Amino acid sequence: MILLRLAVASLPRRFRARYGAEILVLYRQRRAAMPRRLAGALLLSRTLLDVLCTAVAERRRSSFLPGNLTEIPARNGDGLVKNLVYDLRHAARAALKRPGYTAIVVSTLALGIGANIAIFTVVNGVLLRPLPFDEPDRLYRVYGRFDPESGFDFPQFELSPPEFIDYREQAETMQSVAAYRGSGVTITADGTEPQRVIAAYVSADFFGLLRTDPSLGRTFTPQEDLPDGEPVVILEHGYWQDRFGGDDSAIGSTLRVNSIERTIIGVMPAGFSHPFPRTRLWLPLGIDPGD
Repeated sequence: MILLRLAVASLPRRFRARYGAEILVLYRQRRAAMPRRLAGALLLSRTLLDVLCTAVAERRRSSFLPGNLTEIPARNGDGLVKNLVYDLRHAARAALKRPGYTAIVVSTLALGIGANIAIFTVVNGVLLRPLPFDEPDRLYRVYGRFDPESGFDFPQFELSPPEFIDYREQAETMQSVAAYRGSGVTITADGTEPQRVIAAYVSADFFGLLRTDPSLGRTFTPQEDLPDGEPVVILEHGYWQDRFGGDDSAIGSTLRVNSIERTIIGVMPAGFSHPFPRTRLWLPLGIDPGD
């Protein structure tokens, strides 16, 4: 609302006195009907742009009133470039005459443009740009849901391990089901400082579901994806290069993760860091079906 109030303040005084309060009330009503943050941010961006365009148009229209005609330079030509030069000169003089108004408009435009860029980045990454996997239209992320009638209101809730097992064993419309969770882990080595990185604990069929093969080594076996499975780890390509210098002999060596010696069995291809942007390690999820 602060940005919108600043934008309304840039309107001409008479126009603001007549319509300013109505603009704010209308925005509040529309925002209250939009529970999602992304939709609210888009509404705010559109409203800011509309108000700023109106402010510029109204001030320019008022500058052409009979009392202000002497401020506009005479035009000696009808060419597009000449008209543009005259408009720029007039806009510059008007901006210098009203520095406070100019500062408000420039600041609001900068904030509005920045907000639009941030929103477009999210929309492009989440909605527009396809996932970097084979047949991305067949990939789905499954959430649990608590309806308000149950006494809870969680529209998105992570599945529990038993629910994941039920999906994996009973779902007939899914070709493959995988699970993951994220966690920070500590890497330690003799003579070096401990290092904190992001790790993903994934089920054995995680990489097969995404149809992504390692560039070196292999992925987890079902036996390794058990609570008592062998302690193994898969490296992200960039982390493999940073820590092991891209040496193939890293396969078969060990890495101490949270004080547990784990055998390195694979390296994923460059650019793959799913399910988190900065995943550096993948570890077996190790769900116990009998628990």
